Amino acid sequence: MTNVFGRSFQLAKESFRILLLDKELLLLPIISGIFILMILFTFIFPLFFAGSLLSQASFTITFYLWLFLFYIASYFISIFFNVALVTCVSIRLNGQDPVLMDGIKSSFKNIYKIFLWALVAATVGFILNQLERKSEGWVSRLVVSLVGVAWTLATFFVIPVMIFENKGTFASIKRSSEIFKKTWGESVVGQFGMGLFFFVIMLASLAISFLLGFMLMPVLKMSLVISLLIIFVPFIILIMLLSSVLHDIYLTALYTYATTRKVPKGFSEEFIKNAYAHKA
Repeated sequence: MTNVFGRSFQLAKESFRILLLDKELLLLPIISGIFILMILFTFIFPLFFAGSLLSQASFTITFYLWLFLFYIASYFISIFFNVALVTCVSIRLNGQDPVLMDGIKSSFKNIYKIFLWALVAATVGFILNQLERKSEGWVSRLVVSLVGVAWTLATFFVIPVMIFENKGTFASIKRSSEIFKKTWGESVVGQFGMGLFFFVIMLASLAISFLLGFMLMPVLKMSLVISLLIIFVPFIILIMLLSSVLHDIYLTALYTYATTRKVPKGFSEEFIKNAYAHKA
């Protein structure tokens, strides 16, 4: 566990070093989050009117259809800005200085592919979510979770494959799976290690927020819960932003090494080559 966390810390540190060169990349997940919130509110309000106008059966059908459309819209926005971010990171790793419009232009250039991938990813995500909700017993929930993990790993490199190799949706999924299996085998350190690192950071932030909230509660004359929200929410938003950007930076670096066998600028050769554990 110590080795995994140490490697995860190194992973985050080297990715963060790249981020410091292009701090404006943090704007992409912020804009993405704003658009997704706007879409969420757009989809919520019509449901209130539908509930009063439709019968129970009709409302249920309408609800699931509306929910599926929300999945597609939110996936599309998320993928659109992920493509922009990965494009900018790739430009940086190739020794050039990107601007945000480089990424946005790439997203518009690949917008048809982005929509098709959003449609496929949203459909799989929607089905898995419904299966998990309706699963009875821990065994069935475990099976659904494992399927979800397998899907995540198989599609790990879909976005860079789609935009850099100019492949369609299903060809990108196949190619992503091939890169994953061929290069690093079964045991992933990088992806879950990054998640572990930020989980620990989040716990530490919660502890700090609780301590500060407890100390400021008498001064601000408000409840502990409100004090915690005021202090902890900004921490959470910052952690989520950093996690998203650093994940895409590392993903792009791994893809670059997987397809060119050249360690991208800004990453140590030994770390990249051993980032994923090989099969025994």
